[in-house]
Amino acid sequence: MIIKLIPARDATSLFEYLAGEGKHNEHVDQRVIYNNQVSPVETVTPITKQDAKSLATDFETYIKEYGSTRTFKSNRKGAKNGSRDKLNFYHGVMSLEPDEAPPSDETWAKIVDRYSTLMGWQQPDGNYAPVIAIAHGKSAGGSPHIHFAVSTVMANGQMIPDSNWKRRSIKAKRKIEDEFGLKPIESERAGYSRRDWKQAEEKRRKVRGRTVKESRYLQRAVASAALAANNEAEFAALLRASDLDINPRFGKGGKVTGYAVKIKGDNECPWYAAGKLSRHLTLPALRQDQGWEKTTNTEAARLQWEKGYAISFGAPPPLSKIMPDYARRIRAFSRTAPTSPAWATRAREAGAVLAAMSMRIEKNQPGKLWQAALTLYRAGETARRQNPTQVMRESKMLARTLLISSRLTRSNTSRILAASIIMAGHLRAQKQLQEQQLAAQKIHEVIRQTLTELQANPPEPGAPLTARPIADLVPQSELDKAIDQGRIIYTKGKDKWLIKGKNLNPGQIVTVTRNDGEQDQVKVGQVTRTNKHGHNWATFTNIAAPATPRPASGGQVTPKPRDTSHDLEI
Repeated sequence: MIIKLIPARDATSLFEYLAGEGKHNEHVDQRVIYNNQVSPVETVTPITKQDAKSLATDFETYIKEYGSTRTFKSNRKGAKNGSRDKLNFYHGVMSLEPDEAPPSDETWAKIVDRYSTLMGWQQPDGNYAPVIAIAHGKSAGGSPHIHFAVSTVMANGQMIPDSNWKRRSIKAKRKIEDEFGLKPIESERAGYSRRDWKQAEEKRRKVRGRTVKESRYLQRAVASAALAANNEAEFAALLRASDLDINPRFGKGGKVTGYAVKIKGDNECPWYAAGKLSRHLTLPALRQDQGWEKTTNTEAARLQWEKGYAISFGAPPPLSKIMPDYARRIRAFSRTAPTSPAWATRAREAGAVLAAMSMRIEKNQPGKLWQAALTLYRAGETARRQNPTQVMRESKMLARTLLISSRLTRSNTSRILAASIIMAGHLRAQKQLQEQQLAAQKIHEVIRQTLTELQANPPEPGAPLTARPIADLVPQSELDKAIDQGRIIYTKGKDKWLIKGKNLNPGQIVTVTRNDGEQDQVKVGQVTRTNKHGHNWATFTNIAAPATPRPASGGQVTPKPRDTSHDLEI
């Protein structure tokens, strides 16, 4: 069961809409099923659009007599930014799952009456707030539902108790589910959260011929990039490589505090803040869960968020070394307590691994792989942030290989799918421990059927992600100022890389500073150009450095130009 409360101002407009035909002529058999201003309250009364005005007049009796002292942010068309309206009533909706049998009108009336009592709108001393409920058939999606309105002014002139009303509404809803035998939202009862989709988003999906809505398309790319990245700069680079536009949010001192994403090249796609995709994809959550606070070069991350530059991810380890450890860790998952933060983290990891495979195989048309990935990821979405549990190294390496390795084969994808089926089985077992057998069975069946079909005929992996060419990181004026102060930088020539500095001479050994702050020793070749400021462009020769072991993380941000190409080598 779902209950929503929406602040509202004009009761007449609401009742006229509910008594009318609806936006798509979906309203049928419109009737008042509950009105606590008349007796008996269970009496069912047909309502037409012409009756709506008189019904609203009776409903607003105490609002007109005493007046409402509360306001809410205006959502009217043409309203000025920041303007507020009188909060005269709440418009509520109660809806059930499409497969649930619709309650009778009498049962709906009892549910509304019970909810009103639990919310404090009807009090033992006889004081009450007017409540009217209207039914008009199933929703466009086939869900049994009703609408109701509750006045913010009670019969004695007091305002209804609405402090912490969202939390109290959830508690009241759970009591009603238990008392009337209604199906709870499984993810909510387990403490999990799910983001709703908007009708406008569905329209854009149909117009563009996408298989999923844009928020899910974005969630797939962000979740897989987050798991594959060893640090924050890599994460931002992978988002860009996934054909997303990113919009970082900066706090005090220039630190990135959050971000939003949209589909690159889609001018009508709105920006989605990370929290709208999943609370676990916000930047503070990722920094904790992924361990980036220990591995991130803050300045390199800031530059990557702000402007973007090509970086080298290094070669991921072969799957033959990852898969045995990954399968072993997944089997150990069955011993994890289902209420622990680690359990939720492992479920999200498994979903992100499949999301990475979907990125590689299904590309711009997410299909069965993404459906299975989303089911797993949702199982690990918690309603509140918990103590951070860092992801498994094996999961990170696997996602990394799926996104950037050029050695991915059909046999490799089949092995990953097999491990994911094991994860689905453990997920069902854990769900059953929480007495959610129906949800557990559904999750397991969806994942197992989908992955088994794919394993029988593994798809051919596509090309790995490639990063975009290196771009200028800072305005030219700032670069010129840095060069005047003695800095030497890499720059793009017509057909090869050059260095740019002041007073460069052939044969001179100089230090070139990269965009991420690291430095290279090079030998100046021929000076090809000098401008009026005395800045020189010159060819160069790399000076070989002694071989040093690669860092254990294998993903440090070390952008370096190549002599023959502007592209990134992965």
